[in-house]
Amino acid sequence: MKRVIAMVFLLTQIAFGQSGQRPAGVSAGEAQAVPPIKMFDNFYYVGNTYVSAYVLKTSAGLIMIDALHDQWTNISLEAMPKAGLNPKDIKYLIVTHGHQDHFGGAKAVKDLSGARVALTEADWKLMEGGRDSAAAPKRDMVITEGQTLTLGDTTIKFYVTPGHTPGIASMEFPVFDGGRQYKAFLFGGHNVTSNQPQAFEQMIASVKRLSSTLTGVSAYFTSHPWAASVVEKGALVRARKAGDPNPYIAPADFLAFMKERLTDHEARLSQMRR
Repeated sequence: MKRVIAMVFLLTQIAFGQSGQRPAGVSAGEAQAVPPIKMFDNFYYVGNTYVSAYVLKTSAGLIMIDALHDQWTNISLEAMPKAGLNPKDIKYLIVTHGHQDHFGGAKAVKDLSGARVALTEADWKLMEGGRDSAAAPKRDMVITEGQTLTLGDTTIKFYVTPGHTPGIASMEFPVFDGGRQYKAFLFGGHNVTSNQPQAFEQMIASVKRLSSTLTGVSAYFTSHPWAASVVEKGALVRARKAGDPNPYIAPADFLAFMKERLTDHEARLSQMRR
């Protein structure tokens, strides 16, 4: 009982500090390696402290979500066997958006595994027309609003949620803890980093739409780990004993996060228009 109370306290502290704003001192240049985290029976974290990469295990192979960039791609792929995952079993690579820190490793993943690569139409264009276009994979699958992707026993449902970029891909999918199923949601781009009012308007519309249509979300994740305390909760998972709660199962955290994202972007847009 004391252990459960202590874990609940730690989770409360993590949730209290959560925000979509990047903490000071966190950047691509200061990224640190993170041992792979088995967050659920079928869902793993293989990113670093700056940018996320995930693997969803199915009965017919692996789905990777984002591929990191530069040297981090190899580190991510090398970490997978430590979690019992074979990178050659990757069947699909879903890229949440067309920024290099998320698609930079796509070619390496495809060359190793032959995986299909998927982005939204808007972010295929963003990636292909950007300054890092030389690193872009060859155009392949196009993600659309409401589309589903099924591999083996697992189905992902996609949402196109513009704001961070014109065509952010977000998604819901099942995760399992001790065999029990939960709904997970991954927000592919949770923050506006431009100074364009249109981007803020798009983000606000995306958050409102998700908040009004998504129900029953028990666990949420983001394309950068600090916004969902992925690494911090991973430390709790590694110390978890039989009977301890899974720190990633936190429906109230998701609702609070979406509310905070809406409030933040509405305030920033209002200030911009003054």
